[in-house]
Amino acid sequence: MIVICGLPRTGTTLLYNLMACDPACRAPLVSDMTISPIPPISRSNVDEHKRRMAAERDRLTQVFETAGIDFERYSKVFCSSHPLFPIEEDTALLGGNLDIKIALYNLVPKHKSLVTRFTDNQNSTYMYDYHQTVLQMLHDVDPPHTNWLLKSPFHTFWLNTLLKYYPKASLIMAHRRLDEVLPSACRLALAMCHVYLEENDSVSSKKIIEETKAIMNIWIQRLIEFRMQHPPPENVCDIQYEDLMKDPIGTVHRNYDHFHFIQ
Repeated sequence: MIVICGLPRTGTTLLYNLMACDPACRAPLVSDMTISPIPPISRSNVDEHKRRMAAERDRLTQVFETAGIDFERYSKVFCSSHPLFPIEEDTALLGGNLDIKIALYNLVPKHKSLVTRFTDNQNSTYMYDYHQTVLQMLHDVDPPHTNWLLKSPFHTFWLNTLLKYYPKASLIMAHRRLDEVLPSACRLALAMCHVYLEENDSVSSKKIIEETKAIMNIWIQRLIEFRMQHPPPENVCDIQYEDLMKDPIGTVHRNYDHFHFIQ
C-alpha cells in the first residue's frame, strides 16, 4: 500500500493523479467511497460507476437548492482552488465529508466538536476500522496488481493509527514552504465557505482565516510529533513541492526508486 500524505496544499493531488496512471496500482474512485460504497463494485463496471456519480450530483444539487445555494457556482469557485477528479482522496473512508465539517467549523467556530471529532486521537480507531473494512471489501472485489494507492492530508492527523492498521504501508510525504502553504490553505477555506457568506463580509472572512490557521497548526504539530518519534525509516519518502512542479515525472520515478517498486 502507498499512502500520499503530508500537509494540504503541497502538491499531493497532482502526485496522486500521476501515480494513479500506473495500471498496476489501484486508486479508489469517488464512486467507490462516497456513493453507496456497499456493496462494492469492480472498476470494470463503468455503467454502475456512472450511475452512482449522476445520482450523487443530483442529490448534491437538490441539497444546495434547498439551502438556496447555486451548486454550479459553488463548484466553479471551489474547483478554482482545488480541482476535482474521478480518482479522489480516501477522506470519505475516514468519516465522510471532512472538508464540509471543517467548513462548518470555520463558519461556526463555537461548535469545536465538528473538528475535534476528527483531530482527537481517541476517535481515530473507529475511523480506521471503517476505512480498513471498506478497503478490504473493495480489495476482495477488484484487487490491484501490486499496490493500493491512497492519498489524504487528513492521514497526517493520525499517522500512528494509520501504521497500526497498515504496518507495511509506504508513506510519501509532500513538503512545501509554510509561507506558501498557509495562504493557499486559507484561499481554499474561503472558497469552501464563500456561498454561506454575504458579499463583502470581511468579518466572517477574517474569522475563517483565523480558524484555518488554527487547524493548520494542529496539522503541523502532528507531523512534527510523528517525525520526532520515528527517525526517517525506509517506508517514508519525502518529496519537495518545488521538485514536483519542476519535474513531476522524475519525482514519480524517484518515489518508485526509493521503495524499489517495479516501473
